[in-house]
Amino acid sequence: MHLPAHWPRAPLVLLSILAASLYALQYAVLPRYDHLPLVTASFFDFRMALVTWADWHWADALLLFFIAALCAALLALEICGHQLSRLLELVLAGERSTRLLLALTTLVSTRYYFASGESHWAGDASAHMAYAYAAARAIADFEWPLWTNLMGVGTPYLQYYGFLYFYLVGLVDLIVGDFFTTIKITLALGHWLSVFGMYLLARTACRSRAAGLLAALAYALSFWHVQQVLHMGRYPLSLFYGLLPWPFYFFERLRASRQRTHLALAGAIALGALALTHPGYGFWATFFFAIYAGARLLLEPRWRTRSLIINTLLLFAGAALFGAYLTAPMWLERMSTGLGRGVVLSGVADPSWKRVFIWSNLRFPAWPLSLEEATWYGGYIGNSLFLLALAGFAIATRHHRLRHHLPHLAGGLCLALALLLVFGYRLPFLQALPVVTALNAGRYLLFVCFFAALCTGLGAAALRRWRLSSARWRTLLIPLLLVCADLGPTTIQQPFTQASYDPTLYPKDQLDELRAAGQTHALAAGELPNYRLLTNVADMHVFLATTWLMCRTALPTPQADHRYILPSMSTFVRPFERYINYIVHHFDTVDGSESAALQVKTTRAGMHLLNARYLLDTHKEKGVILLTHEAASPIVVASSLEARPFLPDVPIHEERITRALQRLPADQHLDALAQLLPVAQLIDDMEVEAEYNRSARIFVPEIQSIDTGIHPHATVLSHRVWHQRAEIDVEISASCYARLAYAYSPTLVVRIGGQEIQPQQSSGGFIVIPLNSGRQHITLETRMSGLRSALLGVNFLLITAALGLAWRARKKSS
Repeated sequence: MHLPAHWPRAPLVLLSILAASLYALQYAVLPRYDHLPLVTASFFDFRMALVTWADWHWADALLLFFIAALCAALLALEICGHQLSRLLELVLAGERSTRLLLALTTLVSTRYYFASGESHWAGDASAHMAYAYAAARAIADFEWPLWTNLMGVGTPYLQYYGFLYFYLVGLVDLIVGDFFTTIKITLALGHWLSVFGMYLLARTACRSRAAGLLAALAYALSFWHVQQVLHMGRYPLSLFYGLLPWPFYFFERLRASRQRTHLALAGAIALGALALTHPGYGFWATFFFAIYAGARLLLEPRWRTRSLIINTLLLFAGAALFGAYLTAPMWLERMSTGLGRGVVLSGVADPSWKRVFIWSNLRFPAWPLSLEEATWYGGYIGNSLFLLALAGFAIATRHHRLRHHLPHLAGGLCLALALLLVFGYRLPFLQALPVVTALNAGRYLLFVCFFAALCTGLGAAALRRWRLSSARWRTLLIPLLLVCADLGPTTIQQPFTQASYDPTLYPKDQLDELRAAGQTHALAAGELPNYRLLTNVADMHVFLATTWLMCRTALPTPQADHRYILPSMSTFVRPFERYINYIVHHFDTVDGSESAALQVKTTRAGMHLLNARYLLDTHKEKGVILLTHEAASPIVVASSLEARPFLPDVPIHEERITRALQRLPADQHLDALAQLLPVAQLIDDMEVEAEYNRSARIFVPEIQSIDTGIHPHATVLSHRVWHQRAEIDVEISASCYARLAYAYSPTLVVRIGGQEIQPQQSSGGFIVIPLNSGRQHITLETRMSGLRSALLGVNFLLITAALGLAWRARKKSS
């Protein structure tokens, strides 16, 4: 590219070499160190790990030294000839060149998103990858995910949790076709969107491109941003970080524009989309937005306040309507999900002030930490951000003109409240608020990160106007260098593991065997295997173990994250998995070669009731055995319905059960387990006969017992499963009742021979229907509730109105 003669070439050349060197470090050096501990308490611990496990090369140290020398050379160019400030002043003179610089800087600073390897599956990553995988497969089969038969025993797809990020994954994967590459792209897109949004917000609020550039880089480089998303595996928050600046930006635009309605609707869609991304964080985003907007309105001149208040109220109303597609049904239907008992995360460790204020890239801190302080529930925000914000605010409070124009009061108030939620989390009046304890203290650091970056821009804008005569302050070069020196080194990350990494106990040959088994039957487009794969989690993380299986084998699993789906997961599936685990670990085998699991009739019956053909019998010391239950079936029939309350949804206390078994003789362990885990007693009392697909009775709550006195049996002729539909052809010997291996849900339509019926719910949360003798065709398919359909229509209207008004405003302005 040809540059004008007056542009300084030396800093451009050095910056280009620096960018290339950082990419060389990312792809040539860091992958060899991906197995180092993610969290250490001191640099000494990190150094010991480096010496012990890493294959250190002298060329690695040389490259790091070369990068440091480039930074020193750039600093020398500025000290000797003001070349960096001259270059920055030329860039900031135009909007296009400023955005180009921001884009290039962001590509370099977020290069770790495209590091080699695949996601590390730690933290929340495994659960979020399960949802992303389900969405990608459904959308690839041209089904919009409202329900999924891929995980759980059939469950609404994220109708009680934010879904927007996972839909984005599915859409991007249509183009990319590689799941882990898609994850990297979507995470990077969220980060880039956050940078551009913060730039527009700070530039508009401060009326300064330099302040916008600084705030955007502060938001991009803040280490907690990448730690929370990548290292902790909270992938949906990448999109949340990306969307968060936009409601604030549209509000700032409202203040400076005469044509405001389309801006209010755009802000409403952005604010409402935050709830669709994560409803918990979405609530707090709305809270902080209200504080920010209220503080800004207090400083508005009276003659323009009325119009601005009306449009701000329109923004709030539109946001409530747009987000209501998720939040309204989620609240109204919470008692039929795990949300009915509430969400309390106050048991999670709080971040220490050292984790937030002492420099750290999580691999090692600048100052040694204790074991309690070294947890990853907290991360470095950037002391440079707080220093610049405080210095700028000190100037702004003394300068009347700056106090009037800069939103330092609104931003500072929100930052103070966010810090209070983090470090005052245990205060009694905050612990008394369920909306506070629904998140743990560390999660509020997201808002600290956001408002710290915004306040950095606001504070720097005040410093800039205070020293306009100096090019280094006019371009905010000194604050930019300070932020880059503080946070730039934290971008030296290798967040992914190599493809050979296996965090589970499952042998590769067994996973390959299962995947091949799922591909032996010819399936139509979008069709899933008509049986499930079950595993006892053993000592593995429950979501990690089950997600890994689903992604590696492409087989449906009855196991999933149970809080946000139907009660059958926490009352039946999860306790049954724990029952199998106790059988595997506490009972001896008969011949020493076969697992004890399938020798217990309760295990065989439970697998039948879950339509599980395969069981990965996992033992940490003895290895993994693949067991097959050939009689797996989606239906069990019985002549009798008997009353039994819903299985209790109670936490499983592992230590209590273990202690109880240790106090009893070995021959009493099975009976004790049945009492300690009610699901086992229910399965035993059903008296399942797998070869005939029948049981002695089916348990249903709140019903008078019914018994026809006939002993029916069922022959499954056909069973086909798609993401959101299932069809069963079955031959019934006599009129009876049938329990299907699918969870009951009011939104699931059940038809027999094309005629819709109203099913009952079993005591374990499964579908129960009456059947006549002869051949029967049963279909299960999901439908959107009337409330969701109406709210979805409102969302389309809001989007259409916002686009129409924006086009009209653009036409008028042109």
